[in-house]
Amino acid sequence: MTGGAATLRAGDAACPLNYFAVRDPSGVKVKPVDKPPLHNGFRHVKLSCTFDRPQATQESEQVAKQLEEEGRRLCAGRPPSTAAFLLTIGLTIAREDKFFHDAVMAHPGQGWDELYQRMKDLGCRADSMDDATP
Repeated sequence: MTGGAATLRAGDAACPLNYFAVRDPSGVKVKPVDKPPLHNGFRHVKLSCTFDRPQATQESEQVAKQLEEEGRRLCAGRPPSTAAFLLTIGLTIAREDKFFHDAVMAHPGQGWDELYQRMKDLGCRADSMDDATP
């Protein structure tokens, strides 16, 4: 899903925030990286994905175009060189829209730290926040 925005650091302009949902948890392995947590509690992880590489379709081309257009719009004329993403693993289809609305769209331009806290407030398990799995 596209259309969200967030600031990555205090004082920065908002950048695009795209949401990707991996519905099948077996498609992604989340491996902790041996680094201390960041000041806001984020942990470094390595994502290993085991997706088949699909052939480009008209729908996938539309999604790619939409991502690019949203990036340009949110960057207000600046090159869209930075974008953030939010990835959930195993969230049901029925909850995706509401999660994206409540976590991202209802709070345009929020800071990344705010988003992290909001996800916890929305019920994401504290023990799974390292891998962003609600």
